[in-house]
Amino acid sequence: MSATDSARYDERILGAVAEGVAVVDADGRFTFANPAAARILGTPVNEIVGRRYDDPVWKFTFPDGTAIPVDEAPLSLAMRTGEPVSDAVYGVELPDGRHLVLTINAVPFAEEGHLSGALISFSDVTAVQHVQTLDRALTEISRAVHSSLEFDTIIERGLPRAVEALGCESAVIFLNEGSDWVMRYLCNLPEDMQGVRVPEEQASFTTLTGGKAGALAFNDAYKDERIDNRLMRRFHIHTLLDVMIRVRGRHIADVSFINMSEAGPFTEDDVFFADRFGAIVGLALDNGELYRTERDTSELLQKALLGNPAPIDGIVFSHTYRSGTTSALVGGDFYDLLEIDQDHVALLLGDVSGKGLPQATTAGLAKHTMTAYLLESQAPGQVVERTSRVLERSTDGSIFVTAVVAVLDKRSGRLTYCNAGHPDPLVLRVNGEVERLTERSPLLGAFSETEFRQAETSLAEGDVLLLYTDGVTEARGPEGVFGDERIAALLGESRDVGVPDLANHVMARVSDYAQGALSDDVAIVAVQRIERGA
Repeated sequence: MSATDSARYDERILGAVAEGVAVVDADGRFTFANPAAARILGTPVNEIVGRRYDDPVWKFTFPDGTAIPVDEAPLSLAMRTGEPVSDAVYGVELPDGRHLVLTINAVPFAEEGHLSGALISFSDVTAVQHVQTLDRALTEISRAVHSSLEFDTIIERGLPRAVEALGCESAVIFLNEGSDWVMRYLCNLPEDMQGVRVPEEQASFTTLTGGKAGALAFNDAYKDERIDNRLMRRFHIHTLLDVMIRVRGRHIADVSFINMSEAGPFTEDDVFFADRFGAIVGLALDNGELYRTERDTSELLQKALLGNPAPIDGIVFSHTYRSGTTSALVGGDFYDLLEIDQDHVALLLGDVSGKGLPQATTAGLAKHTMTAYLLESQAPGQVVERTSRVLERSTDGSIFVTAVVAVLDKRSGRLTYCNAGHPDPLVLRVNGEVERLTERSPLLGAFSETEFRQAETSLAEGDVLLLYTDGVTEARGPEGVFGDERIAALLGESRDVGVPDLANHVMARVSDYAQGALSDDVAIVAVQRIERGA
């Protein structure tokens, strides 16, 4: 087929084809273009024919917007190599300023063994590509919602991604605070707009949708009668995509996507995307509010669980707690030191499996039950056994508790303890040796008819008892978990650290090992027997 044979094409058939079809000769000049080609390229047929395919009136680019070298354009490749180019995706900037995404096929043909031209067909897939971009953005933003309960974090990731996907210039999220709407989150807007308050009566978006959640596009904001045109002119807003967000029947937020230049209109696909984005923001706000309520309640409980023991004659102690940095929920660690009488002091430290309000509640029940029984009995095994029965009746069996309960006789130094499934307590002797207290019983509340054994050791004056939760031994670093051996070695290396500083010293070393990323809560209590009255 020669380039001149194009005259024999049935133009009636080509005129009905939705794809753009064109023919170029050996010099790269168009000899034919169908009406669809003219429509897609925004150029009349008679202005296409005679032009070269690389005429700068059409600025072809790669999909990422970078310019295409002339020899890498689809027709150039087909003409130079003699091989067809199939389903190549390119961008093109048209004379009227529009930017399209095209899929292009180019097939070279020869006459008498010599390359004499090429047939090119192309389709406008801008809308399809845009929808795919919007879908990908929604997926990424949804992942952000499921990866964090912090609303600020979600919006810091999601709002710029939404602006990028829509191809608009900027955006703002208003939050309803009392009688005002406040600009709380901005994207590509001046920072001094942060915190600007708009009275209800001036916030035109509050009446746009008739009180219903959803998105509306205003593609001529200067003239659209549904919106305050004076306000739009004041802020030079040409096109606006507005989303009302309602949660539990309340209009709590509004998202405005903005173009201040005369950009293209927002499409139905954009409106659908904005609707879904609004739903995601509403879900994030609602989850964040529920999370903050639970977190605040749990933190109040945990402060009670940890307490701040008063000074006790005959011992010196330190204690510390740190919540796991890779978890958003509050855990169930608890501890206490209490003077039973002038000669005996009780120590307890425990850990509830999991995180959240149920765990904090269970920890409170365990701690206060142990405290009550310790005031009646100085036998730790009996205290743990009675507490286990209470927990067994009060929980559903899905939450487990480990704990160490110990009673120190300050006169003799005798230490009686019961360890219910907890990491082994350690004793740093005055001579520098580290002893592990290995007697262990089952978890609390896990099994009926369980025997909880108690054991004894002795603390000389100057000896130090270290209690800790499994957040210490399970802290992960480059060499694996911190482990039992490291905590014992660390205590042995800490002879010169005063007990008032010892708990924080151990915490710092464990945190350094985990590179600051503790995956579980950590509670540490260090107790030293000293001369009474000292």
